[in-house]
This record gives sequence, structure tokens and C-alpha cells, in this order.
Amino acid sequence: MNILYNEIDSYDNISEILLKNELLGDDFYKNIICSESFQRLKKISFLGAIDYTTSKQYKSSRYEHSISVAELALYVCKIRNYSKEIQDHVVVAALLHDIGHAPLSHSMESSFKNEFGIDHHIAGTNLLMGAESKTSSLNKILNKVDLSLVVDLIEQKSNEPFSDIFNSPINVDTIDGIYRSLKYINKNIDINTRKITKASFGAMQGNDESILDGFWKNKNLVYKLLITTGICSVADHISREYFEDNKNRLNESFFYKKESSLIRGRKPIFRGFTYILQNIKLVHSRLEHVRNIKKCVFDVTKREYIINSNQRISDSHKSGDIFKRFSCRKYKEKQNISYILNERSTVG
Repeated sequence: MNILYNEIDSYDNISEILLKNELLGDDFYKNIICSESFQRLKKISFLGAIDYTTSKQYKSSRYEHSISVAELALYVCKIRNYSKEIQDHVVVAALLHDIGHAPLSHSMESSFKNEFGIDHHIAGTNLLMGAESKTSSLNKILNKVDLSLVVDLIEQKSNEPFSDIFNSPINVDTIDGIYRSLKYINKNIDINTRKITKASFGAMQGNDESILDGFWKNKNLVYKLLITTGICSVADHISREYFEDNKNRLNESFFYKKESSLIRGRKPIFRGFTYILQNIKLVHSRLEHVRNIKKCVFDVTKREYIINSNQRISDSHKSGDIFKRFSCRKYKEKQNISYILNERSTVG
């Protein structure tokens, strides 16, 4: 189904339903979405171990995220009136940018990387190129596009004019990712991701700069309140502990499996994992008298997202201006977190 977007008065009126209908109505995209490798993403939690804690009433998957990113990428293609050939490469890259994510996503990726030398970038390229024999069907579906270009777009290595859709500081991946993460903080939050996308990739309009500034502030908020602190850090720490305790039962093939391969079944490898995550309670580090208090100390890469208000964004050099206006400062900080578990929580 090919929707005639040029018959719509304003791109603001392109609804999510129209984008989703075109995405799911295109046989090429539909075959990718229906593939076993893509369907696996339904069983890969978006924020990893934190999805199994009771502190978060909103949960999401890498499947839902990938579909939404593809819809935003398709939206940009319509705004810029790209050819079907360019659109196919952009949409495919958007659909498959997270195809290599492991069970528990980023919570356990560093453990896999240290032990087996694999991460979601390597795994994703393996899946796209057909290096994984069990999932080579995805590679066969992709014969319509230049896979090297798709990989370069995903890895932010392409120099094509349309590569900014993925490598701009405010790109389609991070737009949906931050929106999705904000809902973990407040599930009732309402953010128009298409408005942010249009501000970042469409013709510059009056308040677009403030829209992008607002997004960058929200990104800073997500990392400050969620990603690198509190219960999220504890959940990630417990994931690494479980991996270390059970690494003799794991191998590289688990990177390509669903989360259920680790945490469910009659004899799950990560026995008691989800129950423990559901019973974490953070306590003040000075409460030494608390019985069964646990402490975890580790280095965390903190991020501060900075707006250079002196750098204005012009339409003619938009991408370069965005890189100058929005930046990120990374620094290491030692986390020292104390927590207790419900007394009935056991690993065994």
C-alpha cells in the first residue's frame, strides 16, 4: 500500500496509523518484521533487568522500539521526499538497528563482551550478513538492499546525505528511546516524537530550536534519574553477578536467544533472578543497623547533556549546527548503593 502523502496538507497531520499502515503494508518490510530474528525482539526487554523490577509500571521491548524507530524513519523519508530506494535502506536500517540485542539488553551486554567478545553491534552484523546459520533467513529477505550501506547506517559510519537520520545527536533511534525511557519515570508522560523528528530533520521553523532543546534536557533527565542511578544500577549489577556465577553454563549462542532461555523453564540458568529483582528495596547507605543489608560498589559512566545556547541552528547547515549546539560530557563516577531484599527472596 503506497499512501499519497503529497495529498495531505501538512506533515503534522500524518498520523501514526498512516505510518504504521504503510510500514506493515509493504511486503518487503513485513517479511523482515515477520522473520524469526525480528520476532525474537518481542522477548528482549527495552531497558533490560529494570523491566523485571516492580518499581516500573511501564515496560517495553526492543520489538516495540524498533517498530517505532522505523515509523519515524519513514516519516523523515516522506518529509524529504526521498526515492523508494533510499527509503528502503533507511527503513530497513531503522527496523534492524537493534536486531543483535542480547537477553536483558544492555544490563548483560558488557558481561557477554568481556567473556565472549561479542556485543549487539557484532551480533547484528552477523545476523544481517547471514553469519549465523540458524537465522540466515533474514539475510535472504534483505536481497533487495545494499547490506553494507544498511550496516554503515546502523553503525553511524555512512557519509550519505541521509545518514544524519541515524548519526545526528538527535536521531530517530534516540528520539524514540528517550521517549520510551521517560515513560519509565512517568508512564503518563505525553511527548510528540513526530514533532521532535520534524524539528530535527525537516525545514527549520519558528520554535524548532526550543523543541530540540527540550528533548536534550529530557535526555539529560533520563540518564540522571534512570539509566545510571538507583534501582536501575542495582538491577544491572545483579545481572552481572548472575552472569559471573553461571558463565560456565553460558556460551556465545545465548546472545542470539530470548530472555526466557535464561530465566524461565523447569531449570532456568538464572534461577530466582526475576524474584530477586522484584524485591529490591534501596536503603540509605548510613543505615548500617539494617539486617541483611547488601552493598554494591562499581564505576558508572555518567553523562551530562549540554546545550550551547550561543550556537544557533540554521536551516541551511542544520546537521552541523546541531552537533555544535548539543553535546555530551562523559565522566566516571563510583556508585555506592545499599539495598535489601525481601526476606523470602532467594537465589536458590
